[in-house]
Amino acid sequence: MAEDYPWVSIRVKLFLKWVYKEQNRYILAIDEVVEGKSRDKTHGLSKFWSSIQKRPISGICFFCATIIAVGNRKPYPMAIEQVV
Repeated sequence: MAEDYPWVSIRVKLFLKWVYKEQNRYILAIDEVVEGKSRDKTHGLSKFWSSIQKRPISGICFFCATIIAVGNRKPYPMAIEQVV
């Protein structure tokens, strides 16, 4: 796309308009996700700690902020940012 869009604001507004109910409980979860990559032509490729493999691996890393509805355990991702 030629323009940058305020995706976090758009997702939050959609969540508030169509999902949010005042009587429900929600939590905010922030998680770091490491995806292993074998090639070297990927933007942001570096060494990141993998808790599954218990060692640094070559890959890409993202932080994800998600609102989780406690009652039905349904996640609503709000922001995903690549760590570079």
